[in-house]
Amino acid sequence: MATLVVVVFAFGVLSLLFDAANQSFLPRLVPRTSLTAANARLEQSDAAAQTTGPVPAGWLIKVVGAPVAILFDAVSYLVSGLLLASVPVAGPAPRRPERRPVWTELREGLAYVYRHRTLAPAALSGHLWFLANSMLGTVYLAYGLRELRLGEFRLGVIIF
Repeated sequence: MATLVVVVFAFGVLSLLFDAANQSFLPRLVPRTSLTAANARLEQSDAAAQTTGPVPAGWLIKVVGAPVAILFDAVSYLVSGLLLASVPVAGPAPRRPERRPVWTELREGLAYVYRHRTLAPAALSGHLWFLANSMLGTVYLAYGLRELRLGEFRLGVIIF
C-alpha cells in the first residue's frame, strides 16, 4: 500500500507539472489568433483518448499481461516526451529579472492560488477530485477483476 501511495503521489506531482507546462507551451507554438482553435483540438484529442483508451488497454492487458501493458504505456510516455522535446519553439524564452530558488517561487505561487477568491475553490476541488478518482479507480479495477471476474477486456469496455 505504501508503494501505491508513493506512485500515486508521484503521478499527481508529475501531472501537475505537465499541466502547468502544457498550458504555457501552446501559446508559444501557435499565433494568438489560432490559440482558441488549438486549445479546442487539444481538448478534443484528450477527450478521444480518455473515452477510447480503456478498450485497447483492456485488450492489451488480456493479450500480453498487465506488466507488459504498463511497460508499453511507460514507453509511449517516453516517446511522447522525446517528440515534445523536439518541437521547435518560436520566439525567445521570457527573461526572468532575477534568479530565485524554485521553492520560494513555488511557495509564493501556492500562497497566491490558495488565497485567491476564485482559484482556491477550483484548486481544492481539483485536488479532491484527483484523490477520489485515484481511490475509486484503484478499488474499482480490483473489484471488477477479482470480485466480479469481468476479465481485462470486458473491464476495459465497461470503463469505456
